[in-house]
Amino acid sequence: MQFANLTKDFHHLHSNASFAKKRGFKDIVAHGLLISSICSAIMYKFLGNSYFIISQSFEYMKPVYLGEKIKIHGVYSLKNKLLKLREIEVKVKKNKELKSRGTILIRKF
Repeated sequence: MQFANLTKDFHHLHSNASFAKKRGFKDIVAHGLLISSICSAIMYKFLGNSYFIISQSFEYMKPVYLGEKIKIHGVYSLKNKLLKLREIEVKVKKNKELKSRGTILIRKF
């Protein structure tokens, strides 16, 4: 609920188990943007503050439930050497099940 309080996104899917279950979900669903934000935080953990995000794009194929353990895997590549652009392809999985994927475009200061 801390993320909902911060963003003011109080959609019942993210806060009401009964509402979520009536719509075919197992339980309360984590905010997609929470998952994207965690990916960004991990990027900074590994690359430091010498990069900043230009853009992010994520798809949320399967729900991530509150308390569920997920693994986030990223592949870092050079996009444009002259412009100092790098790209990180991200996959969010639970076991082998792909929950989400995305691309983070970053630039070096």
